[in-house]
Amino acid sequence: MAWLLNVPCKKINKHGYNLEDGSIVSVVVEIATDGRVHKRQYGRLPLVGRFSDWQQCLGFAVRIEWMTSTGLKCHYVQKHCDRFEHGNIPSSYLETSSLVAAFKGNAYNCTTDWRKHFTYTPFRVVKLSFDNLSRTLKVEQLVSFPNVQEPTLVSTAQIGDILRSKGLVVSKGKPANFRQQTNSTQRFRCDSCIADNDPCKWDKTDEPTMSCNYCSQWGRPCTWSPDVPKKGWRHPAALYVSKPPMHYNVFDAPPRTYQRLDAQGLIVSTDEYANSGEGTEEEEEEESDEGSE
Repeated sequence: MAWLLNVPCKKINKHGYNLEDGSIVSVVVEIATDGRVHKRQYGRLPLVGRFSDWQQCLGFAVRIEWMTSTGLKCHYVQKHCDRFEHGNIPSSYLETSSLVAAFKGNAYNCTTDWRKHFTYTPFRVVKLSFDNLSRTLKVEQLVSFPNVQEPTLVSTAQIGDILRSKGLVVSKGKPANFRQQTNSTQRFRCDSCIADNDPCKWDKTDEPTMSCNYCSQWGRPCTWSPDVPKKGWRHPAALYVSKPPMHYNVFDAPPRTYQRLDAQGLIVSTDEYANSGEGTEEEEEEESDEGSE
């Protein structure tokens, strides 16, 4: 299966960078192995999700590097739009989950048809371990795991418990008398719909449900946090139930670490290994999904 990266060249080039169709770039993949969330995660997923490997997806990032007149630059590529496939599965999760598995050398023992049709062949990946004391970089071939159990589904009730533990207000059905603490006006949309600019429609049923139509697609209950501004994606609650904003930052690329290998696969000498996730920013720029999809 081919992997297509969509790079926002126009957004990048407005700051003076010559990046266009046909430009030669290097693609670098970053995967957190300690459960950390990458500041510029590839899938732009909310912090709480409906599958057991969601946390791994939050630590997956992709950057491109290219040469400019002022040196080597890099940009983190992110998914812009989302669509729901195979029974309300976010396409950003589908792609990110499949890529994480492929780069970790895993092949899921799939029981669901939709995951079978969205699976990459495991890539050949090596692990680079930098020793600060000896200033050497060890290269190891990662072991692949061809029969890993596919991620399991997290229920809406379990997600509700997680959101409550984070301090969010979960209510069954739309609260009839919910008012913002700031201006005492009637509120008609949940946290997620304010943040992602959705109309917050509900199916007409006699029994109140936990989710509006939009949150139901994501497999989570609606939350109704107080003091959510019009631009809800800037509210702390939005981190858990909405997509983070797009970033169009350009960084100075980290030092190159590729040097001559000896017979044992060790790099004799190298520059200091750097994590580009916190590089030097030319300009901080972010954009919500309000009116963009």
